[in-house]
Amino acid sequence: MLKVYDRIEWNFLHSMLIRVEFSFHWVTLIMNYVESVTYSLLINGDQVGYITPGRGLRQDDPLSPYLFIICTEGLISLLKEACSVGELKGIKVGPMTHLMFADDTLLLGCATLSEAAKFKSILDTYESWSGQLVNAQKSTLLFSPNVSGTPGQPSQKCWA
Repeated sequence: MLKVYDRIEWNFLHSMLIRVEFSFHWVTLIMNYVESVTYSLLINGDQVGYITPGRGLRQDDPLSPYLFIICTEGLISLLKEACSVGELKGIKVGPMTHLMFADDTLLLGCATLSEAAKFKSILDTYESWSGQLVNAQKSTLLFSPNVSGTPGQPSQKCWA
């Protein structure tokens, strides 16, 4: 993801806190905390005003990684739904479609045009909901040596 903490939409965070069943009290506390941030502007060493952001999480805040993980539940839900209705198959280790660690995500599936298109659609949906952006410069499409023919040509076209 691109600039993971800067882009989290507060409405999306609020929805995800409710989805993972935080109580109304905790949702209110967390959202008040997240939305209370202001940044001061310094020009030539003089404070000249404040900026109140409309989205994002604080970079050095110990709570931010946990809130980000809660937000990734949205992406996980989209992947699970696609798998449950047969749009994604995963790999043979089990019905595995994804692995996540912090802001790194590994998507696993068949080298077919339909699965590549579904992964792209899921990521597009997650981007529009959460405000996150996939960092294309840090993204790679890899194929097993067992893929026959020209590995991944149809799948790679979905990502262009």
